[in-house]
Amino acid sequence: MLAAIIIILTLGACSSTVSTVVETTPSPTPTPTPTATPTPKPTDPNAGKVISSLTGLYIDKEAAARRPAAVVINNAPLALPQSGISQADIYYEVLSEGGITRIISIFQDFDSEKIGPVRSARHYFLYFALDHDAVFVHHGGSHVANANAYSAISKLGVNNLDGMRLDGILFKRDPGRYAVPRMREHSSYISAENILQGIKDFDYRAEKSEDHVEPYLFYEKPTSPKGGLIAEKITIPFSYSQQSVFEYDKKRGLYMRSQNGSLHIDEETGGQLSVTNVIIQNASIYTISGDDAGRQDAVLIGSGDGYLATNGAAVPITWSKADAYSPTQWYGSDGKQLTINKGKTWICVFQKSGSVEFEPEEKDGKNENE
Repeated sequence: MLAAIIIILTLGACSSTVSTVVETTPSPTPTPTPTATPTPKPTDPNAGKVISSLTGLYIDKEAAARRPAAVVINNAPLALPQSGISQADIYYEVLSEGGITRIISIFQDFDSEKIGPVRSARHYFLYFALDHDAVFVHHGGSHVANANAYSAISKLGVNNLDGMRLDGILFKRDPGRYAVPRMREHSSYISAENILQGIKDFDYRAEKSEDHVEPYLFYEKPTSPKGGLIAEKITIPFSYSQQSVFEYDKKRGLYMRSQNGSLHIDEETGGQLSVTNVIIQNASIYTISGDDAGRQDAVLIGSGDGYLATNGAAVPITWSKADAYSPTQWYGSDGKQLTINKGKTWICVFQKSGSVEFEPEEKDGKNENE
């Protein structure tokens, strides 16, 4: 670029203008020094998290230290669809009365604003809570002689939140359901916030016991048990009115749950319930003598057998429980502590006189180990 300087001279009355242009050499523009672009450090999605003892997956430290809640979920046809149930880590499904099952759902890493409908307790439901050092959440309980849920709660010293006492306080009614005849018993709900508040209000221990150890191990990578049945579809016929079905989705590595011909849906998410592992726990289950409602009893202290279905295969397993306070122990066919895949687990406590169906994917419908 050239710079121009103009000089103007004025002489007396006569003026003469002389213009002089002086060219100067431009200064060179300095070449900018390139700035090194820092290499971004990879972000660890699990930074600050720890392994859940319930699922083997990473969760926040705060949630992992939290004492779980065992919530009795109503599974009667009129109770459907349920809410918040998909946030549970472990599910226990067992007969309660009249051919109907209830689902005792173990929650630890959860924040749902609506969980339920919550239903009444049976004395043997308490073992599921004790197995995981959980606070027991229910709405009412059975008063049957020798099978009284309230007597069992008191005798075993189980920390509990009861909707019969806390209705309208921690437990809230769904107004749409409550207004419909015969739906009042299917209208009680609780939230994650209120469960945690209830634990605080009753001064229950809020953190999981450091001495408590979960009863199974986890594979590092998705694994199919060797030498088992092909289990692409599992049908558990609890009764003439309750057929629970799990169908394996290979792409997702999950068992998708249906019951009685319909997808099992969480109303809050609109999604179908799914789990990684399905455990069949065979046990003695029978109708309580003289009970006009057909309430059930289950023998869960002792030992028995069953199946683990995971990653599309099912293998025989065994279980044992020494007493109410000793967690149920699970073993593989080799007698070693059971190993399962990481993720949610559904445990069907099934009458040992019944027959579970495992079906393969093959079109001829024949299972290689039948």
